[in-house]
Amino acid sequence: MSERDELAAQLADKIPDDIYSCVRVWEAWGFGPMRQEDFTPVVQDADVMAELADALIEAGYRKPRIITTVEELEALKPDAVVRSFMEVIYERTFSFRTPNKPYWQSPGNELPTASSRISLPATVLYEPTP
Repeated sequence: MSERDELAAQLADKIPDDIYSCVRVWEAWGFGPMRQEDFTPVVQDADVMAELADALIEAGYRKPRIITTVEELEALKPDAVVRSFMEVIYERTFSFRTPNKPYWQSPGNELPTASSRISLPATVLYEPTP
């Protein structure tokens, strides 16, 4: 399933069934009153759901990346930011004493945290681009 289709399916689960979309073409508005068959639930209109998903992706939506192992955590580049299972935010950095071993810094905490001490799974909030 594509990212677009997956996002459209997630949206369909969150949009109430009583929100409708008018399916009448613009040119038909001047001809007669609206009827029930001129409307369809938004979640049943694949074109509308695809447009909503496209708009969110264009606005910068990306599926959250979930880290489940310490190895995945340590593979992140310096300056990456994650939110741990315990809702603590960490930024990847290095200790000057051990430059080859990654550490994590959390706001308000002067001491670095080892990767093995971060509660998993963690959600990646930011990954620096190369």
